[in-house]
Formats: sequence, C-alpha cells, structure tokens
Amino acid sequence: MTYVVVVARCLLLVVFLVSAFSKLRGRERFTEFVSSVRAFGILPAGAVRPVAALVVLAEAAIVVLVAVPVTAVAGFGLAVGLLLVLTGALAVVVRQRQRVTCRCFGPGSAPVSRRHLVRNGLLIVIALVGAAGALLAPAGALHPAGTTLAIIGGATAALLVVHFDDIVDLFDFRSGGPDRPVRSVGHKPSSR
Repeated sequence: MTYVVVVARCLLLVVFLVSAFSKLRGRERFTEFVSSVRAFGILPAGAVRPVAALVVLAEAAIVVLVAVPVTAVAGFGLAVGLLLVLTGALAVVVRQRQRVTCRCFGPGSAPVSRRHLVRNGLLIVIALVGAAGALLAPAGALHPAGTTLAIIGGATAALLVVHFDDIVDLFDFRSGGPDRPVRSVGHKPSSR
C-alpha cells in the first residue's frame, strides 16, 4: 500500500502544482481565472477575487503538504476538501447549462461539462485512497526501484489529468471536439 501512497502523493503534487502555477504565471492569467470564477455566478461580486486567491493558496498548500511525508495526510485531506467545493461549483454550472470556460489549468477553451465532474471525482478518490494508505499502511523502507516506478506512474497519471480535456477531445467523434471543425482522418479526396 505504501507505493500507492507515493503514486497518489506524486499525482496530486503535480496536478496542483500545474494548476496553481498556471494561475500565478502572470497577472493576466490570474485575472482570467478570477473572471471564470465570476462567470460561475455562484459568489457575490465582492467575494470572487478573495475566493479565487484562496483557491490558489489552497492548491499551493496541497503541493507543499503532499511533498512532505509527515504532512501528506493533511495534504490529502485539504485536496479532498478543495475538490469537493470545486466539484460542487462545477455541478451547479453543469446543472444550469451555463457556458463557462474551465480555467483549472490555465488558458483553455473547454466549457465546464460532466467531464470535469468525472475528472474531479477521480482526483477525490485518489486523495482518499492516498490518505487511507498513509494512515493504515505501516511506515517502512521502500525499495528505490519501486519508489521510482511509483513516482513515474504518479507523474504520468498527473499529466493525463492535466491534459484531460485534450484527451477527451481526441475521442469526441460527434463534433470533432469543441471549437474544432470536423475533418476526416486518413481519407484523401479523389483528384477526379
């Protein structure tokens, strides 16, 4: 179970690092994130910027907490709490069929949809499994090769999460993905 904890720690560290960094990369990026939070229409106008700043602060705290083994359980707990709140906000947007751009990982054009609920649900499960493993598994020496594989697996899975919208769009055969024209793959028009 301890290698599962390493995978979960690495995955959440990379996901929340990318998420926080994408919002703090510059004033424009943070302003775009604030605008997307405002577009959700859930918060009073005066609370939007402070809540957006609190989200980024929580993301950064998760990175630090899951990076250190003795604080990993607190990091998992904070991740679950933040993800539950964010998933609740996403669910409101999906239920109301609003067209709000997802700015979870910086600039993007994907509107909030059920796919984001699925992604967050998976992250919640990973954080819960990581917390359970960290609490229940005896602390012991890990084999360097196993630890390396767990880190690589966690980082790879994190990249899949970060690029989840792009991956889903690759397999969206109905419309060619959002904001993309439909095109035929592997079929050349005849030259007659």
